[in-house]
Amino acid sequence: MQRTFMTSGGIAFLIVTLGTMVHILDKGFRTPGPVVVLVLLAIVFIKVARIYRYEAPSSMTDGAEARFDRVEQRLSDVQDIVISVDDRLARLEAQAKTTSTTDS
Repeated sequence: MQRTFMTSGGIAFLIVTLGTMVHILDKGFRTPGPVVVLVLLAIVFIKVARIYRYEAPSSMTDGAEARFDRVEQRLSDVQDIVISVDDRLARLEAQAKTTSTTDS
């Protein structure tokens, strides 16, 4: 996923760069706005690339695994509660049916 993100980010950056260059060639260099935007995007892209390149992927997956384990435990707790409530409702329903048939 890391490579896909960086590849799509690089392609997007190239498209913005080409668009900015076409704008400058078409309209002329009247205002520094497009160049400033291009420089800011380049800085952001380089910072993101460094973070993705040097960040340890195992630390990201370890934290995600721990969170998934906690979520899985909570879901199994909720499932146990729902099963017990369903059993109680089934017993109450069966009891109501037997009570209604004896009253008739």
